[in-house]
Amino acid sequence: MYLNHSLTSMCVYLLWQPILSSSYTNLPVPSHRTIQQDLVACSSSSSQSSSSSIVGSKQWIGAVELQMVLQHRYCIESRILHVPSGADVSSKARDIYKHFKSEGTPVMIGGGHLAYGLLGIDWNVTEKKSKYLILDPHYTGSDDNVSKILKNGWCGWKDASDVFKADNFYNFLLPQRPRVI
Repeated sequence: MYLNHSLTSMCVYLLWQPILSSSYTNLPVPSHRTIQQDLVACSSSSSQSSSSSIVGSKQWIGAVELQMVLQHRYCIESRILHVPSGADVSSKARDIYKHFKSEGTPVMIGGGHLAYGLLGIDWNVTEKKSKYLILDPHYTGSDDNVSKILKNGWCGWKDASDVFKADNFYNFLLPQRPRVI
């Protein structure tokens, strides 16, 4: 999953792999360029505006854009949980917990100028404390040394204050599993 990359917007691209693998699709992860082209295509048919100049650029793609492309390319429904300040993330622990309990799909978090994957939550309702299993797609080393990745915190349990900054907003993209009748 971790790759050496030079595109600043690749962090969201790297989060596609766990999201798609958990969403019951056998379709391959599209290229970075294809994602950008899809974003232009689906934004031109909606009220969103995304210039064709995004194609081939290093422009950052966030949770809202990923939501549009997931729907456009894969017909994967999702919802956005908007948190106006990183200081408020803990107050949304119940909503995040419910997502993992009912959907079980990884969450993409976009905010400030970074993106992360959220793979789980440890929520203690009695103590009103939570920890978040964060996958940081900004890692650029070898993917064959899992102990190094874990030791250096590229994937691990984190307190909200270690990840979410009070002066940033965050959008949590909550992919929904397909509903089959």
